Amino acid sequence: MPFEEEINKKLMQIEKEISIIKGILIVSNYDSISNNLEKIFTTDIRRLMWIYLDGKRTQED
Repeated sequence: MPFEEEINKKLMQIEKEISIIKGILIVSNYDSISNNLEKIFTTDIRRLMWIYLDGKRTQED
């Protein structure tokens, strides 16, 4: 059991570090990410995404 606990601790540390790196990358590349998403998702597509995300709205709304 101590070996498994040690592995779990290490994995949790790695997960925490990866989350920090992910946050830094998102913040540092926000403009680029935002511009690329704006090119991909048109207003109509964004509207449909919101409709389907909450499961309550319909296309008619």
